[in-house]
Amino acid sequence: MKPYRLSLALDKEARLLITKKFPGSLDGLICPVTRSLPPSITARAAFDYIEQTVQATTTGNMRHQELLQALITQE
Repeated sequence: MKPYRLSLALDKEARLLITKKFPGSLDGLICPVTRSLPPSITARAAFDYIEQTVQATTTGNMRHQELLQALITQE
């Protein structure tokens, strides 16, 4: 049971770091009621969602540039 709880804690921390490093990138996954990510969303699912939203399209390229700009302006 201990490895499972450690896995959950690390996954939760990874999702928190993703939202700090790439603010606004997971807005489409946020639950409107709780205003947070559902616990069912794993870090892998979050990265997959970001990858899908930043595909090789004009809109995706603009979103990618916005995310990079947000990353650059942070410390």
